[in-house]
Amino acid sequence: MRLLPVVGAAEAADWSAHEVALMRKNSASYSSQAEQDLIAYQDGLVAWQKRPRRMRKVFAEEIAAWTYMSPSTDGALAEKQQEWAAETTPLPRSKATTGPAKK
Repeated sequence: MRLLPVVGAAEAADWSAHEVALMRKNSASYSSQAEQDLIAYQDGLVAWQKRPRRMRKVFAEEIAAWTYMSPSTDGALAEKQQEWAAETTPLPRSKATTGPAKK
């Protein structure tokens, strides 16, 4: 995408990378937000195709806003997902818990 000879191709590529990462995060946590993120991603790329100069500014503003967000929220989210997975995954049964072996 960065190599396209269109105004704002670099910003569109950066914006796309962030949006895809967001979609992956939401789909991994089975969030209903994943479908809305996909629609917003498609709409953004279509709008960029129609009006690249305007969307370049929009993408640049969104990228600037993301830099102000705290990166620690992703770490906290990953930690919560790991805790949830540990709670919901059944523990493997050992021979001691299955009862006496029959001869």
